[in-house]
Amino acid sequence: MSVVSIIELGLILAVVLGLACLVAMVAYVIYYYVIMGLLQPARRVQAVVLRKSQRACELADSLTDAFCLSGSAEVDGAIDTKADYMPDQEYFIVFEFLGKQQEFSVPAHVYAAVCEGDTGLLIYRGNLFRDFIPNVDACAPPVKV
Repeated sequence: MSVVSIIELGLILAVVLGLACLVAMVAYVIYYYVIMGLLQPARRVQAVVLRKSQRACELADSLTDAFCLSGSAEVDGAIDTKADYMPDQEYFIVFEFLGKQQEFSVPAHVYAAVCEGDTGLLIYRGNLFRDFIPNVDACAPPVKV
């Protein structure tokens, strides 16, 4: 093999890898904006809190081996109401609205503020949670302050 053919082979490989990266970026954009629903308008609906759960990410023996444990906020049959919510945990709430159920990842302060069975105004965009205001009718006019 001559030096020129090795350089040509390297250039072809670089072009192929560049195209693969471009395809991956386009796939990510499609996933993020279309599948996650970020192009959809924000929706406001009356919803009921069905279930709460949390998943804590813990570090394994190696710094590179992290894994998540699924769990619920219940301790001995009672809901854990302590305010010791950890930043390395993810909090999830399943809401029922418009005849369907959907799980959203929520911030710790929302998770701590609501109980199962609470009703209120759910604001979401696609699969992304925006806000939940307990005991508010979705058809109520906005309050001017």
